[in-house]
Amino acid sequence: MLAADLGWNHVNIGQAFRDLAKASGIPIENFGSLDDASLLRVDEEVQTRMKLTSHYVWEGRLAAWLARPLPEVMSIYCFAGDATRITRCAKRQGISLGEAEGQVFKRDEEERIVFKRLYDISDIGKETHFDLSLDTSRKSPKELLDEIKGHLEPTSASGSSAGDLWFHGR
Repeated sequence: MLAADLGWNHVNIGQAFRDLAKASGIPIENFGSLDDASLLRVDEEVQTRMKLTSHYVWEGRLAAWLARPLPEVMSIYCFAGDATRITRCAKRQGISLGEAEGQVFKRDEEERIVFKRLYDISDIGKETHFDLSLDTSRKSPKELLDEIKGHLEPTSASGSSAGDLWFHGR
């Protein structure tokens, strides 16, 4: 929605990991079972693309960390409470709330372990790592869009300056 509104491109980094997990026959909530070399390769490919492009909205749990060395970046942490996350997961995957709860918490734990092991990140959801933090369970997509746009530099929104947005969601 944001990328389209700005006329920018959108990349869902998490999709690359979902594709890798699927190709490996591993449910995404067990993505920590993927070998480290494969996980790092996906991140390296994303970082290379980030360095070579501008006017993108990059969405992913590690996006802000992958983009740290890059200038003119705004990182946004989108979060929701557990009940909202579980409901969204159940709806998205067509599963029961109980199954969704198990998947959500398992994935959180897998990510905690992998992010610590590969990147020495122990506080991925700490809001101080981001330029803007948004609780997505309390506002409509339109309200969130307006809030983000209100924080953009005028040159970034108009496309006259190289700029990207990096999202981390939970």
